[in-house]
Amino acid sequence: MSGITVFLSNESGAVTVDWVVLTSAMMGIGIATYMTVSGGIEDLSGDVSTEMSSNAVLMQTNFESSRLTNGGFEQRATGWGGVDIEILAAGVYIPGAGASLVAELDGWNRGDVSTLTQSFTVDRPLSTVVSLEAALRTAIATPNDTEGFLMEVIDQDGTALAEKSVIPNSRDFEDYRMPVRFSEAGEYTLRMTEVGRNDSLGAIVDNVVIK
Repeated sequence: MSGITVFLSNESGAVTVDWVVLTSAMMGIGIATYMTVSGGIEDLSGDVSTEMSSNAVLMQTNFESSRLTNGGFEQRATGWGGVDIEILAAGVYIPGAGASLVAELDGWNRGDVSTLTQSFTVDRPLSTVVSLEAALRTAIATPNDTEGFLMEVIDQDGTALAEKSVIPNSRDFEDYRMPVRFSEAGEYTLRMTEVGRNDSLGAIVDNVVIK
């Protein structure tokens, strides 16, 4: 058998050759894929960075300013509209809770569905958060799975841009947050509507903020 024939029939190193070819092909596919999608990924990451920088409220735990008037109810119903509005000292609802004024979402009149509403303006597209504190008055037994309220942000057409059910189970005020995205400047309304038994005993709310 000639040397050329022996060389051609020898399979030593065939696996190594195949591995080199396959890995080279995989690297080529990876580079081609990167070149195809890299532009979109960079654009998306830039958009995310811009949005988070311009709306750092999404990462905050304390809100120092608000688009709402009198979100702490210390001026009673000033700035608020709605139905069957009841605003009293927190200690009336939860003994020992103090004299700070709060609102109850199930007011004086058993026949009315209590609501709290306030309109506010947005001057540009943005993402933000509605923040509030809520608690359950001591006259309602726990565990509670019915008494609370529905929190909504609605546009001028009455369409809800965001909504969240708040069903508190603590006598201590707890934080509740609802993200909302405004696609354009305009006037919007925050609306809170009682849910549960209409018996004048409901959830209480305080420190309502829209950054």
